[in-house]
Amino acid sequence: MTRSINDVVFGYTDKFLTFLQLAMPSLSNTVQLCYNMSSRDINTTSKILSGGGNISDLGQYTEWQGYKKLPYWKTPEAAMINGTEGLFFAPNLDKTKPITTFVDDLFRANPLEFVKEEEVMTLQTYKYKNTEVCHDERHQQPSQRRVLRLRT
Repeated sequence: MTRSINDVVFGYTDKFLTFLQLAMPSLSNTVQLCYNMSSRDINTTSKILSGGGNISDLGQYTEWQGYKKLPYWKTPEAAMINGTEGLFFAPNLDKTKPITTFVDDLFRANPLEFVKEEEVMTLQTYKYKNTEVCHDERHQQPSQRRVLRLRT
């Protein structure tokens, strides 16, 4: 079977999954790598800073999918939308300071810490990883804990 990159990333109808739907009607017959990306509401907007006023703000979210604060978390700290999409960052990063990405699939910011310098195809790069206690709420202040607010 040969599939285009577009099909693999954004989806194609699989004949075998279509056959399986006869026995399992709730099963999707679509195969796609970026499921959440193409299923998001395309009528909403996200806003990021251009870095024009302050280059260190380059790529920082100010609004995501129409929200300035996420409605899913109970505390203001947890509901904040901060960080970049993770595809690019401001120049001249300080290796001693963590960087933050906003992970829309988790509806939360994700702090990253510097690990080491690397070279990729002759380009000097920085490697970052999740902080040790990033998602371990035992190490966070109560105001930072992300308690999910269920909608009824």
